[in-house]
Amino acid sequence: YMFSYSSRPNTPAQDFPDTVPQSMKSDRLQRTIELQKRLTLEQGKKFVGREVEVLVENESFKVDADFRGRSAQYWSVHFTGDKRLISAGDMVKVIVEEALGHVLKGRGVLMKENEKLETGKLKKFELTM
Repeated sequence: YMFSYSSRPNTPAQDFPDTVPQSMKSDRLQRTIELQKRLTLEQGKKFVGREVEVLVENESFKVDADFRGRSAQYWSVHFTGDKRLISAGDMVKVIVEEALGHVLKGRGVLMKENEKLETGKLKKFELTM
């Protein structure tokens, strides 16, 4: 979360003179946000074509994805998969097909033959909220 500087009560900075004009604060904030967006997209694109393990959080609210989860790198991942075989708490392998800002999109894949399950699941975790 980013924001423009403003004085806060009961902090040493509350007594500092605010010599930066609001227009400059706004400009700096906008440039910082744009830089963060660009860098985040660049990092996300490094995952495209790669397989990542995702902890399924719930069904996706996106039209073009069945599930939503988090990768080990804490990326939000929206992906397609078989709703009969995948549920919240599952660890699923996902091939990343697209990076959209702070979200990765992809498709769940089947496990290799030598792994226990062939449903795309790694392991079941209980999620308590």
